[in-house]
Amino acid sequence: MSWRLALLVVAALGLRLAIAPVPSYWVDEAFTVRLVSDDFGGLLDDVAETESTPPLYYVLAWAWSQAMGLDELGLRSLSALAGAATVGLAWALGRWLAGPRAALAAGALAAVNPFLIWFSTEARAYALATVLTAAALMLLVQLLDRSDLRRLAAWAALAAAALATHYATAFVIGAQAVILLRRRGGRATWAASAFVAAVGVALIPLAIAQRGNDHAQSLDELSGPLGERVAQLPKQFAIGYDAPLEIVLAVAAVTLLVAGVVLALAGDTDLRRRALVPLTVGAAGVLAPLAATVAGLDVVASRYLLPALVPLLVVAGAGLMAGPWRRGGPALAITLIAGWLAVTVAVAADPRLQTRADWQGVEEALGRAPTGGRAIVVTPSNGALVLTDGYRLPASYEPAGPVTEIVLAATGDLGGAPPTPPADPPAFAAAGFRLVERRRERGYVLQRWRTRAPVAVDPALLGQTGLDPAAPSAVLWQAGDAR
Repeated sequence: MSWRLALLVVAALGLRLAIAPVPSYWVDEAFTVRLVSDDFGGLLDDVAETESTPPLYYVLAWAWSQAMGLDELGLRSLSALAGAATVGLAWALGRWLAGPRAALAAGALAAVNPFLIWFSTEARAYALATVLTAAALMLLVQLLDRSDLRRLAAWAALAAAALATHYATAFVIGAQAVILLRRRGGRATWAASAFVAAVGVALIPLAIAQRGNDHAQSLDELSGPLGERVAQLPKQFAIGYDAPLEIVLAVAAVTLLVAGVVLALAGDTDLRRRALVPLTVGAAGVLAPLAATVAGLDVVASRYLLPALVPLLVVAGAGLMAGPWRRGGPALAITLIAGWLAVTVAVAADPRLQTRADWQGVEEALGRAPTGGRAIVVTPSNGALVLTDGYRLPASYEPAGPVTEIVLAATGDLGGAPPTPPADPPAFAAAGFRLVERRRERGYVLQRWRTRAPVAVDPALLGQTGLDPAAPSAVLWQAGDAR
């Protein structure tokens, strides 16, 4: 390993670990925490009941959490490690494609791409799926240069592991298998591909069972119009979910990436021939899901298609550094890398750009439950799941009896500004509760009401007193001295 590669991978890992504790857990991550908090047998049972993805990530996260814990840094560090490994693979792919300069560009682009960083700091399966497909692609290009049974077996194992991590990797893995069969057909290649296909088929019953559960959004039950999700793909691949000067930066980043791909295809014969392999895989990872919608399988979501991003970045980096525009290309690559790094820092510094509600702040603001017991009205209602599962708040959904404190807490929509509470006092104020604290932060708003003696409060009444009348609320109950 060269010192440049080592430095880049360490820097990428450090960047991800520095960001990982910053955003709050969100609902999907709360489900991850719930799963890995269970025993191993319970984990496997619950994957079918609460998730819409295969079990490999959760199995690894369960083992990881035994040593690293369940806080944001501990659990998310598994994804951070996968993200840093992806940087190394992008480097290796770039070197195979066009030499050391292309390797440096490909690795740097993967290190600071805001969308890759986002999922490298999330306790979900996407970063693991991405690194597995990238590793399989690395073995594929090596097999195209020289057939090797051990590499072929390793490719099959990685491809199968990718499928066992996320169903949507089938598009990228399928493209790899087709290229391998066309270029290196033979009995061993067909056997390896058949093994991968058998793993995919074996996962179908689990996918069907998960489609029927009531907790997770099914892979093909996405929200939002298809056209809107398609239009978001290039923007999110280029700068992530949110950024300052979003439109300007998105147009600039997409333009530079397209320019890199065009320059790669306009390069010499060897560059063009090699670039077609990762470009085909990346394009298939985006276009095949679009084609699948014709058959009624709508899986077009940028997070599902994340494994397609790495090969596209590798081609763009090689085109900018080793394409026909040797003088201007590197300057464009440096501009793109610097812009992405600036976006990453800006998003990490501003909760309003993180598209996650600040339940971490709410949990810290709650403090200890008073001796007389407490009710917490959480808006929106899914925040109750984040607090109890993601942050292990000792509270229940069942009334614990009379309380001396009621806390109303609400967060903004997708990390936006929190709502403005109603001007009128809540109905329970008539029972003797008085406002003792009013707090408004960038990511949440909180009110604390207290009474001297415990008072029995109607749960249905509390559920109607959330600080955001436009969103549903949930009520959590804590007995006195719950912590």
